[in-house]
Amino acid sequence: MSERIGRRQAIKTAAAVAGGLGLTLLKLETAYAEQGVNYAALMVHFTSSAQIREVLRQNITLARRTPVLPSFAANVVLGNEDNPGPMFSIIFDDCYKNQDEQAIPVLREWEVPSAWAAIGVDWLKNGADGTNRHMSVERIAELSEDPEKIEIISHTTTHRDLVALWGKEKLEELNSELEYSQRDLQNLTGQPITGICYPNGSSNPQIRQLAASRYAYGLSTIPGLVSPTEDIMNMRRIRVS
Repeated sequence: MSERIGRRQAIKTAAAVAGGLGLTLLKLETAYAEQGVNYAALMVHFTSSAQIREVLRQNITLARRTPVLPSFAANVVLGNEDNPGPMFSIIFDDCYKNQDEQAIPVLREWEVPSAWAAIGVDWLKNGADGTNRHMSVERIAELSEDPEKIEIISHTTTHRDLVALWGKEKLEELNSELEYSQRDLQNLTGQPITGICYPNGSSNPQIRQLAASRYAYGLSTIPGLVSPTEDIMNMRRIRVS
């Protein structure tokens, strides 16, 4: 599989992230930055418009980070894209209606791209977890129509614990979690799905090897900035909410 994920143009807004809301990025002079890669992948679950505004203020106005899509950042780590300097991405796990309602208007106002980790199409069509908290497949498809601003990421087919499946030797089910989510999201959006966001960060080297046969990068829940020597299939993130 080619290491190139597909060009994503970084938004040329003055960039700067960090600090606040549990983030500790402000004033960071890390070894990562010294080695040439300085990337913060921010993880968001339930949120508010005020929180998103503060994240953008901290990251763009204060910390001088460029907002990018995670596929672009992964290509920078791989050396396939020019390094724009300090970067950040906002990644919304699970595609909740709350995220759509609270974040999308602010992101559009600031002209900032974002990524959305969507659970399987059939899972959503069949009522998801029964709470009516998740976006519809139609809404996910609508958001995906602007691929320069919105990137859809696989969050597996039914959000199961992948390590638990591996431990029980349910390899067929494990493969279906990786395969069908990508296939169905690509059919839904008409866009390549190149990223995998592991449910609850659950993965191991064998699972990441399986994922690498289908995806170009993977996102964990391990806290921290992304290193230039990062396992591209297990990139670190920083939790916002």
